[in-house]
Amino acid sequence: LATRYALQHAARITSMDKTIITRLNDEAAGAGVGLGSDEYYASRFASPQIRYPAWCVLALKTTIEEIPLKVSDPGVARLKLAWWQDETSRTNHPLLKIGEQLGLDPNLLHTAVDNLSASLDSEFIGAQWKNDAAKQDWFSAAYTNVYQMIGADSALAIRLEESRSLLRLRDQLLVNICRFPEDKLTRYGIDLEGLLDSAQQKVRQQLILEELTSAAAKLNEALVERAERRGPLATYATLTLQRLKETITDGGQLLERKVDLTALRKIWIAWRCRWF
Repeated sequence: LATRYALQHAARITSMDKTIITRLNDEAAGAGVGLGSDEYYASRFASPQIRYPAWCVLALKTTIEEIPLKVSDPGVARLKLAWWQDETSRTNHPLLKIGEQLGLDPNLLHTAVDNLSASLDSEFIGAQWKNDAAKQDWFSAAYTNVYQMIGADSALAIRLEESRSLLRLRDQLLVNICRFPEDKLTRYGIDLEGLLDSAQQKVRQQLILEELTSAAAKLNEALVERAERRGPLATYATLTLQRLKETITDGGQLLERKVDLTALRKIWIAWRCRWF
């Protein structure tokens, strides 16, 4: 009898786990974010009034910014970016209707998509920042309106996206997108080809570690200066900051491997940002 009870109890737990996983998968799929992604945990413990708009915005942002990285032909990528700009200018577009239901300003949504797409498109024509100030201006133009849709301040949004862009370094270089300012490349005596050249590994790692350390310090400073340490943006930033720190500890091997946090750590960070 004890054995039978134990087996029945185990079966109930297994069934419960599958039900929970299925529900979470459905929830993530419906929101357009990947289950277990930083975007998913950024809003997982927020109230429904905040959770779904934030998921909608982050899913849209991720979809658009990954176009240049996942489409091998730059011409096709530019057409896809232009398509998003055109589609969100239509007042009857389904995405705008969803945004309205979630309380998002449809005009701001179009502006956000337009600015992000235009900023990404500019990289295909060889635009290169002269220094960090020009780099910050680019991220401000690309992402300020994106985060305004969920009531987030631009200062933290800019530092956050600078950091997340750095974590995608390998994917960017493979499609000839370089987000290092010219003055830093000159100081290290390296160019785009050199960043992918194994013979330049020592110099390359020094540059990458400098950028990682600087990004982590700036993101942490922006978080400390923020009065409200809770909410989706603060959670998203804290998850990103931890990934930066782990990547630095790993030696900054951004071109060799991708460092991510375990699901348990993401849950813990998201939970703490929900209450503390």
